[in-house]
Amino acid sequence: MRGSKFGAYLIPICIVVVVHSLLGVPLPQTKEPELRFKDFPVHKIFRGRPASPVFPKGFGFPTKVREAARKGPNFAGHYTIANWGCGSGCESFAVVDAISGKLYNPRPFGALGVPFQGRADGRAYGGLGYRLDSALLIADGCPEEDRPGDAASEKCAARYYTWKDHQFHLLATIEEPPASDSGPAPTVKPSNS
Repeated sequence: MRGSKFGAYLIPICIVVVVHSLLGVPLPQTKEPELRFKDFPVHKIFRGRPASPVFPKGFGFPTKVREAARKGPNFAGHYTIANWGCGSGCESFAVVDAISGKLYNPRPFGALGVPFQGRADGRAYGGLGYRLDSALLIADGCPEEDRPGDAASEKCAARYYTWKDHQFHLLATIEEPPASDSGPAPTVKPSNS
């Protein structure tokens, strides 16, 4: 290793590892944040009769939205996520306020492709994940562009959003599958936005 740049770096690294091991001092590790439904709680749950959706002019899929809205809220305390198929292995959605009937369509992507057979490496996709008592939305699949240059359309992954001020805010994107649909706790890479 004489004269090797690699050797010049390897020896100090080995010394640090050995000293830390002998002293029982753990090497520094970075812990990635975990995003779970329970970390984005909604404490006020609407239990009344849901309002009929108010549609903007030209909105498609009113039957699917009305059917979902009639069932009552299923997301973030008083909202209903109404989703519908848009082809094989594809779903789209809108958000309806169960109190006012106002329809929000601020989707972070045009549609979510959910390959029913997953990838060759065994990675399966879960589609949309949400709960009545949480403001967290998980979109696990392959987003399709709503607008040209949409950053969410880059690749298939699980994307974690929080619902705040009537819009979705991207928290993180991961490529590993969620741990479970009842409370995923994957290690995530925080969003830079």
